[in-house]
Formats: sequence, C-alpha cells, structure tokens
Amino acid sequence: MLELVKSLRQLCFSLEREVRREAGLTQAQVLSLLNLKADEVISCQEFSQRMDLSFSRGSRVIDALVRKGLISRTSSRADRRCKRIKLTKKGLEVQKKVHQILARQEEHWREKLGKEKTARLTEYIRQILVEK
Repeated sequence: MLELVKSLRQLCFSLEREVRREAGLTQAQVLSLLNLKADEVISCQEFSQRMDLSFSRGSRVIDALVRKGLISRTSSRADRRCKRIKLTKKGLEVQKKVHQILARQEEHWREKLGKEKTARLTEYIRQILVEK
C-alpha cells in the first residue's frame, strides 16, 4: 500500500508542477491563492498562520504576490502597523485558472473511475485523513 501512496504522491507532484507552469507561480504562491477567498480581507499574520508559515516567510510570499499584482496590501485603519491583504482582480482571475486546472484533473479521474468508485475513494481518503 505504501508503494501506491508513493505513486499517488508523485502524481500529485506532477499535477502541482502543471498548475505552477500554467499559472506561472511558485508552489507557495499557488497555495496562497487557494487559501484566500474572494472579497476576503485578512491580516498578514492570519495569512501566515493559515499557510503554516513563519511570519517572515509569509511576508516574503505576500511581497511576491503583491509584485505580481495578485494581492493588494493596505494598512489597517485601527492599527497602521498591521497590514491587511486581499485578492486583486488579477489574483481572482489567476485563482480561477488554478481551480479550472484542478477541476479538469478531477474530472479526468471521475471519468476514469466512474461516479460510484469516485464516491467510495473520496470516503476512504476522508477516513484516512480523520485518523491523523
């Protein structure tokens, strides 16, 4: 079974590379876009916590996303030291593209397995993840 998990991991890495290549982003940038919601405004600290990054690493990821025009960063009205971030229009477009790439792969798997097997596989994966 561990060999299958290893192969599945390689498949996921391959999909991740495809997403990064098509979107022109790093792994951290793709994950960032997937972790931000449209019209959501969060602090840089909350972003770092959500991404499980140190504050300094989170700041570097945010800096790169700001440079690419994918998020905007503004000062909080209540505390000017606190910065708030949100997706820009361009960020939403790239996020949508990433979701489309992932959905395309998911649809391929659904076609390959069929509806019933896909539902069972999804349930099995959930059971495994709950155990950790």
